[in-house]
Amino acid sequence: MVDANDHSVGVLIDLDLAVRLKEGERRLPFEPVPAGTLAFRAIDILWQGEFVHELRYRYDLESFFYTLVWILTYHPRGFSTPVGEWSEWYDGHPLAIAHSKAGMFFGTPPNMPGGPLKEPWLLKLANLFVQGHRIRARDKTTDKETMGGYLTYQKFMAILDPDSLSE
Repeated sequence: MVDANDHSVGVLIDLDLAVRLKEGERRLPFEPVPAGTLAFRAIDILWQGEFVHELRYRYDLESFFYTLVWILTYHPRGFSTPVGEWSEWYDGHPLAIAHSKAGMFFGTPPNMPGGPLKEPWLLKLANLFVQGHRIRARDKTTDKETMGGYLTYQKFMAILDPDSLSE
């Protein structure tokens, strides 16, 4: 969707799982449902299988990250012809897709696609996921919502701040 007043501004929306939950509630108030587009699902949702059973804010941040990776590499620099092969993200069993995405995060450094925003955005965002998953692997009591405070809106926005591109 684009901003009605400025067509150069895009707005991402994803309302297929939009539900109002009570404070602290995570379980869906209805039967589990298919969990969105495979290519953009969070790894934890893919590990749950075909259906989402509980919602977490970080799932939206992770989906946004995959969408950003897709946009920046699928049609790089305004080319209208798709570049790269993304079938491993959208064709196959959810567990295979989860392993493919996890492999992207856990290379050293993270195996991010190239392009002008690899350094300022993609690697920094990927590192938030890497650090969050590492802390959670070491300490099972780490909160699942923000993975030890690594996956928050504020941290994402600090990285995506246009002023950070000049640093």
